[in-house]
Amino acid sequence: MTDQPQNPDLPTPPPGEPMDDATRARLRARVVAGLDESGHRRPRRWLVPAAAAAAVVVVAGVTAGVALGGDDGPSAPSGPAGSGTADVPPSDEASEAPDGPSDEPTPSDPPSDEPSSEPSSDPSSAPADPDDAVSDAEAACRPELEFILKGADVVASTTSETGSTVFFVKGGKWTACSTHGGRATVFGARALDAPDDKDAYAISSVYPKARTSTFVSAGLVPEGASRFAVGYTFPDGHRTPLTQVSDEEGRTWWSMDYTVTGGPINETNQLELDPITVEVTTDRSTQTYTLDWALDTCRQANHGC
Repeated sequence: MTDQPQNPDLPTPPPGEPMDDATRARLRARVVAGLDESGHRRPRRWLVPAAAAAAVVVVAGVTAGVALGGDDGPSAPSGPAGSGTADVPPSDEASEAPDGPSDEPTPSDPPSDEPSSEPSSDPSSAPADPDDAVSDAEAACRPELEFILKGADVVASTTSETGSTVFFVKGGKWTACSTHGGRATVFGARALDAPDDKDAYAISSVYPKARTSTFVSAGLVPEGASRFAVGYTFPDGHRTPLTQVSDEEGRTWWSMDYTVTGGPINETNQLELDPITVEVTTDRSTQTYTLDWALDTCRQANHGC
């Protein structure tokens, strides 16, 4: 073999024969010195990419955990990229309740002393204003007057617990409209000087719901009568008196309403019922009329019986 030139920086190879302890210690020192010098000149550059790779693995693991939401179910969606929204749980400071009672009202605080704007569900606790009831009744009746007495003026009204009756006059005719039974019921127009006969006491019928009937009537007290009383007696024995009211012209108007639920009137074919009787008393005489079912109980002009 050809002899290779010796590198002065490298240690001298040991001889073929055994070395004594001094020679072995000297060689060890030179090897250690050479390694330290080599590490100073050549840094371990592989550590940097290895650390970066480890960081990527950690970030990927955290992202996957957030996206899956763990075993507690899906988490709230995060905002779009670049929006600055992060799925970060609230800090302990935000979730902790402040020390001591708060001055701000809470939903559980008792109501204030100011009156509520909500209407009461109990009609008896807040009775309707009669003027409002009449205004509502007129508004409901106006469209129904279109083909009966269009453009008539309101001259008087009566109100009970179950509705209102409004009287309209136009020219030499009048009509009445009732809201008893939950709907506007308009009577056929009559002349102001019409005779005080049986037709003047006919009844309008309304059936707002099953086994319930509402009967209404209205009229004009005969001119010059100083005494006037009317009583309607139904087959169930109920006797209904009148309510009277005067207008600015000095005329007196009357109305009657009776609502009955159940009983023979609603549970029997009305054609088989006894008739309704009307007793009319004036300062001149007392007259009794018999009202037959269907013939004399369908006075309304804007809907069926």
